[in-house]
Amino acid sequence: YIENVKEKILLENKDTIEWISINREGVKYVVNVTPRVISNKVNIDKPSNIVSKKDALIKYLVVTGGSSVKEVNDVVKKGDLIATSNLQYLDNLYSRDKMVPLVGEILGNVKEYYEIEVLKNEEVEFFNGNKQQFYTLDFSKKILFSKKNPYENYFITKYTLFKIGKFQVVKNIIYEKDTASVIRTKKEAQDYAFIQIYQDYEANRTSKKEKIDSIQLINFIEYEDRYYFKFIVSACKNIVEFKPFWQ
Repeated sequence: YIENVKEKILLENKDTIEWISINREGVKYVVNVTPRVISNKVNIDKPSNIVSKKDALIKYLVVTGGSSVKEVNDVVKKGDLIATSNLQYLDNLYSRDKMVPLVGEILGNVKEYYEIEVLKNEEVEFFNGNKQQFYTLDFSKKILFSKKNPYENYFITKYTLFKIGKFQVVKNIIYEKDTASVIRTKKEAQDYAFIQIYQDYEANRTSKKEKIDSIQLINFIEYEDRYYFKFIVSACKNIVEFKPFWQ
């Protein structure tokens, strides 16, 4: 039965799972999963236009399906057309049989503004460096097989790797945390604001080629209980937004 489950999981998740093992240890099943490495290139199988989702200077453009209408070092405004599935675009013609899937990456240099307020005095929780990772097998949102949590004070992140009917395998990462009182100077508050900017960037990054080039402080106000910062951030980011020709 377990071998049948493994084969079904691999077949139905061939784009995301490279390998899986399910082994019984006493009354528990231990699930180990190796994810499949996914290319950073975007592959859209519906005929579409690619428009810029930000004002940007194009720094990287590779389109292996469809037609590019912009080039590297072109300046684009939000909403400007960059590439299209329509192979007859330059001839101002439109035909369904001349539409092809779009494949590629487009990145551009953008400037974004961040406004961040940081408290001078605060009770903060922090990750103390201890963590454990394990997988659970769930059925109808109930955990069938799991590992005992070793930490009293913790936070946990969960990632659903795949589902089969009401069964799902979930990756769990448990982080032990502590609390402490902090009193921040302006320098410490500014460093904390930098961390928030980088965390936001990492949470939204879609390509290994994306990076922050510079962070510049352009306004600062000190209040009785907090600091206010305004930054301009220059970064190379994914600027792709897809606009399908039809739904």
